Amino acid sequence: MKRFVALVLSTFVLFAAGLVSFAAPVHSNSPAQWHATAVLTNTDTGEKSFVPINLAESSIKKTSDSSQCFTEKATVYFKISNSEIQPCYSDTSISETDVKATIKITYNRSSDKIQVTNVSGSWIPDNSQIQISNRSVDYGDGGPLSSGHSAHQKPTSNSFSYTTGWPASSDAMSGARAYSTATVSVTGMSSHTIEVFVTATK
Repeated sequence: MKRFVALVLSTFVLFAAGLVSFAAPVHSNSPAQWHATAVLTNTDTGEKSFVPINLAESSIKKTSDSSQCFTEKATVYFKISNSEIQPCYSDTSISETDVKATIKITYNRSSDKIQVTNVSGSWIPDNSQIQISNRSVDYGDGGPLSSGHSAHQKPTSNSFSYTTGWPASSDAMSGARAYSTATVSVTGMSSHTIEVFVTATK
């Protein structure tokens, strides 16, 4: 049994290391380092590309002698080539920045404990011809085999905000994390999946 648990943990660490290697630079202006990653996938071909994080924002507020409140926010401009759109539309108002996606996670830290309190974000299309569907948000704290929490949400609009009500838990392994995904569609062109990951660790 111990050997099996060790194997599971090793596999998770290798996966996390691989994901972080594609992430934006570590934002370490505070004791809580955090990573943000964005991925664009063509749903017809399966081709994936990593997209730069355009804006990374971080704030800290001391809530007590031993606790601090952190807010980490990533903003990404997902671009789809005009060459795919122009043959179907004479309207050239569709820009190269088709969807602005944001995700923000707020959490408290105290010693070796972490408490995710809120996750929010949005998807903002540049043009009314751009449709957003299949919206999904996941977030949590703690790590595998720990006493952490997790939640899965299906937003019905292009903005979301979820207050967790969770108690604090151990932040071993993965700390606080949030993930959003949605499908971007325009009639006459391939649809794309856009994903944004935010992970905060020590």
